[in-house]
Amino acid sequence: MDSLISVIVPVYNVEKYVEKCVRSIINQTYTKLEIILVDDGSTDASGNICDNIAKCEKRVKVIHKENGGLSDARNKGLEVAKGDFVSFIDSDDYISKEMIETLAYNIEQYNADISVCAYDMIYENKNIIIANKNMLQEYTAEQAIEVLFDKNDIGVIACNKLYKIELFNNVKFPVGKHFEDINTIYKVISKANKIVYDPIALYHYVQRNGSINSVNFQKKAFNNHLYDMVDAVNEVCEYVKEKYPNAFKNICIGAIDYRLRVINQEIIYGIKTQKLWSDTKDMIRECQLKILGSHSISYVKKIQMYLYLYAERIYCLFIRKIKG
Repeated sequence: MDSLISVIVPVYNVEKYVEKCVRSIINQTYTKLEIILVDDGSTDASGNICDNIAKCEKRVKVIHKENGGLSDARNKGLEVAKGDFVSFIDSDDYISKEMIETLAYNIEQYNADISVCAYDMIYENKNIIIANKNMLQEYTAEQAIEVLFDKNDIGVIACNKLYKIELFNNVKFPVGKHFEDINTIYKVISKANKIVYDPIALYHYVQRNGSINSVNFQKKAFNNHLYDMVDAVNEVCEYVKEKYPNAFKNICIGAIDYRLRVINQEIIYGIKTQKLWSDTKDMIRECQLKILGSHSISYVKKIQMYLYLYAERIYCLFIRKIKG
């Protein structure tokens, strides 16, 4: 492939991490890159670090804007991107030097519209959890949507993928929402003819203390963030039910897992959103046979789902014991 690839990096108060991130992009074995750093109103040295890098690397373009959040920064990057393909990298993460070349090769080799690689989740205490499968796989849009909530497969995160940029025509990341990838990636995938997944972990997803994915939440933060996830998951389920009815029960299994994460936090904080709890039980009830036969969720999660459905009080005691 000899196409220009735009790499969009939203930047906000990541002075400890951003240079490592950008250097990992600059050092890619695929060199025909446009690297767009969107400084989203950083109040630390992040913006200056980006400017200094741009002085030494002509492929780097820096945009400074008022703070509008991750979605707004990504959308701004898309507005100015000139590439035929686009990838998103979060500014506290980094990528293996061959990631872009591998994704681009797979797009060309398999005539795909989206190329995906596996990723590592890296914690500051150096523990690493690898999301991986055993072999390269090709998917239609419907097949990819069906495994969208499986982190060991296509997954909902935006950053471990290379897209034909035209897929983002009339698609924007939702400004003001958390878990914005869930609201967005299904729309892009549904426009693709083919998606290819590579099981090699080339994207390194750093979990920082204080990030929404790694901490115990204050009640206010819980209300502001995790319910956005429930809304986003519900949006995907409604879409799949209408457009891909044969995939609906499989996507629901992933949705149940997401919903239980929120319910588990509610249990810890002594909150109970009745509709969330009852709707989740209805979903488990509707998908019981699919859950039993599913290979995408562990036996432990299956037991938790059935415990929640049939023995809520015991389930609550269990969650308080292991997570409280």
